[in-house]
Amino acid sequence: MTTFLRRYAIAGIALRDIAADGATVRVAGMARSRTHLNAFRDTLRAAPEVAAVDLPITDAELRGDIPFQMTITFTPQVWKSWTGALQ
Repeated sequence: MTTFLRRYAIAGIALRDIAADGATVRVAGMARSRTHLNAFRDTLRAAPEVAAVDLPITDAELRGDIPFQMTITFTPQVWKSWTGALQ
């Protein structure tokens, strides 16, 4: 899962914390700009492994160095393949 997220992380995104709870993963980090943050969200949403991405709007006044938290839900098939590989 960490490898997946780093593969999809674009320039301008720094991942700080990743925590999984079943097929749902919470990611916290810092975005250089709203454009970078939106591009990262859109890239994840387009990934076939991802069922949903929730990125709440935080301080709308910030234009740079934006802290963020998002929730990513992976498809059940992908999650099962990852957890099966850990056993």
